[in-house]
Amino acid sequence: MQKDFAAIVKRDARWYVAHCPEVPGANGQGETREKCLANLQEAITLMLEYNRDRVNQTDRAATPDPRPDSTRKSTYPTTGTAAAAPNAVV
Repeated sequence: MQKDFAAIVKRDARWYVAHCPEVPGANGQGETREKCLANLQEAITLMLEYNRDRVNQTDRAATPDPRPDSTRKSTYPTTGTAAAAPNAVV
């Protein structure tokens, strides 16, 4: 799926500088307008991939473990006293 984004392009001395208001942090620059827009397009692609990966990691972390309690591995030592586990009632 392709989506169009706005590009704000300005000329600063011999450089063209651009940013995309819809994708914070996506900036581009180049000696020509075409190079500037190509750099901006690459920056937008990278920012969207980064954000998608962060959302996917958050979704995986928020998804409960579907295995029954008896098959999950404990994060606490199986030997020793119950006091080894935080918030344990002894």
